[in-house]
Amino acid sequence: MFKKYGFAFTLAEVLIALAVIGIVAALTIPSLIEKYQEKILITKLKKFYSELSFAYNMNIANEKPDFSSEDIIEYFKVYKICEHTYEGCADNRYVNVKNQSANWGKTDSFASTSNYAILQNGMILRYFTFKSSGCNTNAGTGALSNTCSEFSIDINGSQKPNQLGKDVFYFYVTQKGIVPFGTKEETRYPFETACSLRSGTSCAAWVLQNENFDYFKCDDLSWDGKKTCE
Repeated sequence: MFKKYGFAFTLAEVLIALAVIGIVAALTIPSLIEKYQEKILITKLKKFYSELSFAYNMNIANEKPDFSSEDIIEYFKVYKICEHTYEGCADNRYVNVKNQSANWGKTDSFASTSNYAILQNGMILRYFTFKSSGCNTNAGTGALSNTCSEFSIDINGSQKPNQLGKDVFYFYVTQKGIVPFGTKEETRYPFETACSLRSGTSCAAWVLQNENFDYFKCDDLSWDGKKTCE
């Protein structure tokens, strides 16, 4: 009669296996969480871009040719408006891509008549019409040669990180449509000098087209070159 012997892991082997699994998890889970959070932010940004484009088209349908931000905001679902001040709508503590203090939750030199609005979905919107009349502000070539007003959005609302290029993005209203900051045609705030590891102002076009935030990781990205850091 033969005896049957079972095979099992020793306690030491089990502990070693658990340690290896723990190390692998510690290395991969943060990256997976970061990518998931980025996908959420990208989805929110695309949603706002769609809503701003809809408001723009409604402005045209109602024959308002000056494309003022005050007219376009009427087509958003707004919970609260703060005229000429961020107080009551936005925080005054924002940072740029390099985690340095940034002008968004307060009036800056380019937006001395800024208005803020809390949308019903919780996003915070800053908007103003350029001082020069007739959509004559030149921000680049093509449609950007005739910009009329500016919108920027904190897609996370009152939640952190309150960071330009992460949850705060900028858009132009032009006579030919909505143009996100940082396109290849932009000369006022080009992507290479106003997004990647710098101010974070001109990141919207990059995120919408390339669907990544790699400008936080490397500073040699460009429209004619690298599109990711990998």
